[in-house]
Amino acid sequence: MQERARAEVDEVAETLDNDAVTYDDVKRLEYLDMVVSESLRLTPIAAVIERVCTKDYKLPCGNVIPRDTRYGKLVAKNWDL
Repeated sequence: MQERARAEVDEVAETLDNDAVTYDDVKRLEYLDMVVSESLRLTPIAAVIERVCTKDYKLPCGNVIPRDTRYGKLVAKNWDL
């Protein structure tokens, strides 16, 4: 997988004018895009845990969270592989 991604990068790099990478050059790296997308799918950098209130909830401060309110919590992950 790494060899194929590297070969694709090398192939695109050979066609560059004056070593300037453009957006169109990056769009041509289709296999590399698939590798990065799959890597992030398997080991995401962050995840959102979403919840829905099933009944009105009164907070200690007196505010009320109405039933059916959606809220989320962002959880950062540290993968030590």
